[in-house]
This record gives sequence, C-alpha cells and structure tokens, in this order.
Amino acid sequence: MKNFYVGQIPAEEIVFKTLDERKLPRQIVGLYQSAKVLIRRPDGSVYSDGSAFLYANPFHGVSYRFGNVSPFTLPGEYVIQIKLSRGSGQFDYTDPIAIDVFEAIQ
Repeated sequence: MKNFYVGQIPAEEIVFKTLDERKLPRQIVGLYQSAKVLIRRPDGSVYSDGSAFLYANPFHGVSYRFGNVSPFTLPGEYVIQIKLSRGSGQFDYTDPIAIDVFEAIQ
C-alpha cells in the first residue's frame, strides 16, 4: 500500500481486494449489500467518513473514496478494517490492515 501523511486527504480512491482463508479472491457482490471502511487512529479514535462500494471486476473487493476530512491526524500506525453487511442485519469484517502514517516534509 502507498504511503500516507498527516493531514492528507487522498484524492485517489483505494481498492481493497477481499480474499478468503486460502488467499483466493472472495466473492462479495451478491452476498453483501454494503461496505463501510473503518480506520482506527493511533489514539484509538475511529474514522468512518468517506464512501465504500462493492467492486466485482477485475477482482472482488471494495472501492473506497476518502471523505472531506483527513483521517490522518497523527503520525503512527493506523488499522483499516472493512465491515461488510447484508440486508438481513448480518455482517462480517475483513482482516485488519496496518499502515504507517508519516509527517510530510514541509
């Protein structure tokens, strides 16, 4: 994954691939109706702005666009996890992804 910096509001969307326990693409379109990207900051607070969409081609995953406020408020380790929901109220989470956020040279 690319580097992120304190205060950055990424302009490009990110596509997260969803994999099963064998590390093969996991079919999520049709199984889930919505996705929400959760980003836990180093201070423990959670950022959940932005919009997430289920994505089927060329692989199965979630396409995510950041909101209007930067999730990156401090340097350090951030954890990203995606909540996949069904219309019935059932939901699953993806495995968490850890990323480091850095101070930019200004």
